Amino acid sequence: MKQQIAYIEIHLLSEAILGGEGEQKGMVDIDIQTDEDGLPFFAARTLKGVLRDRAAWFVSCLPKEKQPIYKRALLKLFGKADAGDEHHSNYDALRFSNAKLSHSLYETLREEKATARETMKAMTTVRSMTSIDDRKGTAKEGSLRQARMMHRGYTFVAPIHINRPLSEVEKELLTTSVKLLRHIGLMRNRGKGEVTCTLHWGEPRQTTTVNKSSHERDKYIYITIDAEEPLKINDVLRTSDSTRALTYIPGHVLRGALVHAYLQDKAKAPDDLDTEHIFHPHLLQFWNGYLVVDGKRSLPFAQHLFETKADSKSNKKVKRIYNSLDENEFAEIETKSPVRVNRHMMTFSDKTMTGANVDITSSLHININGPDGRRDDPLLYRYEAIAPNQRFQAVIQAEENHDFIEWLKGKNSFYIWLGGARNSGYGKCRVEVRTGHVNIEIPVNAGSFSEDLYIIATSDWIIYNEHGQLISALDDEWLSGQLGATLKFAGQVVNTTMSGGYISHWRAYQPMIRAVKAGSVFRYKIVEGSIDEAKLQELIRRGIGSRTNEGFGRFIALPDWKYKEINLSFEKEPIREQEERKLQNKEQERKEVFMLKRAITSLRIKERVLDEVNQWYELTGAETLDRINTTQWAKLLQVATDISREEKDLRITYKKTWETFWSDVRNRTKNKAKLGFDKIKISVSEKKTSSIEDFILIDLYEKEWKHVTPQSDEAIHWSLEALQLFIRKILRQINLTN
Repeated sequence: MKQQIAYIEIHLLSEAILGGEGEQKGMVDIDIQTDEDGLPFFAARTLKGVLRDRAAWFVSCLPKEKQPIYKRALLKLFGKADAGDEHHSNYDALRFSNAKLSHSLYETLREEKATARETMKAMTTVRSMTSIDDRKGTAKEGSLRQARMMHRGYTFVAPIHINRPLSEVEKELLTTSVKLLRHIGLMRNRGKGEVTCTLHWGEPRQTTTVNKSSHERDKYIYITIDAEEPLKINDVLRTSDSTRALTYIPGHVLRGALVHAYLQDKAKAPDDLDTEHIFHPHLLQFWNGYLVVDGKRSLPFAQHLFETKADSKSNKKVKRIYNSLDENEFAEIETKSPVRVNRHMMTFSDKTMTGANVDITSSLHININGPDGRRDDPLLYRYEAIAPNQRFQAVIQAEENHDFIEWLKGKNSFYIWLGGARNSGYGKCRVEVRTGHVNIEIPVNAGSFSEDLYIIATSDWIIYNEHGQLISALDDEWLSGQLGATLKFAGQVVNTTMSGGYISHWRAYQPMIRAVKAGSVFRYKIVEGSIDEAKLQELIRRGIGSRTNEGFGRFIALPDWKYKEINLSFEKEPIREQEERKLQNKEQERKEVFMLKRAITSLRIKERVLDEVNQWYELTGAETLDRINTTQWAKLLQVATDISREEKDLRITYKKTWETFWSDVRNRTKNKAKLGFDKIKISVSEKKTSSIEDFILIDLYEKEWKHVTPQSDEAIHWSLEALQLFIRKILRQINLTN
């Protein structure tokens, strides 16, 4: 499958406020958005919106006879503005991704081991703003605001994946809309966010394909899914202005994305699809994609496990857990306020059990064009999504070979888009494909079944009794017939959920029905005979209930529950975007790396300077520093400020200016002018005290600052910075006490 990609480079000519979705953690009134690495970015859906606005303006300026064809191209590229339909896209050509800084800057942060706080301070500044009262000509009361702004000079790169060949009109419209983009972010009418944009077309590239030998026993296809963008895969229970994310990738969602990729690659229309095979309830099953923890595909967390209230509030990495289906064991904590262990996923082996959570992100969005004629369409709404940079694994069970299966087995890696808002910075995933003949959901070394049978639902179940009624547990008589032993129901911990879905081709919702929720646990006693493990494995492979081809009806079976502790220390598979966002202009890229390194270094030096200043003040003491008046301190500050304005030979200027100053001080003292500077002794450290003159001419002149070349103009610059901060702190404290 040839995938075309284009890149938009957005170069900041002025400070910019990149507001909108993303992490916003500052205390300012208007903050900027940052990604998971702490770097600012420009949201894909916002970029798409401003490009559409520019394209629409361009179309409106064309002669009337040309407008119809360009309006059709506009709709195909960008769709209707704020259409408000999260399921159906009236445009299919473009997939927008967030505009991020170049890959080199991300590498720089890792090399410098910069924290999120350092990154924010290095790349932004906070400006204060106010409104003016037109009548009085003064600031309006209560109008003072602070806004965080990104420094100019940086360049963002936004990949655009192109799903089909574009017409010449569509190419022209996209190129022109990029050229016309002159401002981004907030306060564009106040001179902020001025940019210059360029569009670069990438070469069409083939998705990685390998020649794999087909093995008759390879009935399983393991799909590794790296989420490079948030995945908006929602629970069916939602409000009008917010969504709640699932913590896994449903099988039917994966199926839809893979089938779409297959149709694109084969240049087939949806009507050409062999639906009888692909949607067959037994021949082809798409099992849910679950988080990879410690290199293993996890499973939904078992709901029968409890801990004490005290342990639930602790930060222990290993905790004692209790099986609520074992009366004797659960009796140990019945009087200790038992709390259900709250985790999304689990992995376990013969000896250990691990609990893990899926990272969830939340973003606030605004419909800038209003309700679009619908009263129930909110202006503000929130998307909850699976956070990016997480790895999931799904399984496809194929009983027979088919053109779709052969196509998939021949792939190695390619991109798909999962969930909603796929054209707006959500859903981009890189998938890797491998085959095998092992059902990875069957526990290894589970042991033999002698007394108990634990059934754990590893996906939602939709099960009915013989009367067609939805039920919440497997009938022990039916289960006995399936497994060849007489079983007696002995207890359960069951949660239920509402199951639905959306069929894009039909633009219709599936009926809402109540299902047994994944993680529910059932215990059965073996009262006669023994379990036929071959029949058990066949039942696990086949699944139970309805919609097994969509990932429903999965379970595992254990002979007992032997885990007494849970390990909460684990490693998720770290991933990074495969597509490095490199700038076309390598010199610009090197310049930005230098800017960022310098900003981080300056920040760290300044923090060291502040520590030194505070130390001098505390060691010297306010009583000593008060021995001369504010005018005298101000005179020292003025000299230091004048020196700092010099652009060259700073070290020489510093030495000469201060020597002249102290010489003048000594002459005036001879003439009986009582300047009083000799009354002050500065405690440079716990072991050293200097006069003010020696403090300035020796201690600060010879001061070595970390990350700075010793005996350089830069070193003197930071010594002057320290001196000015020190004097300002003294003056501030004197004013507070007077």
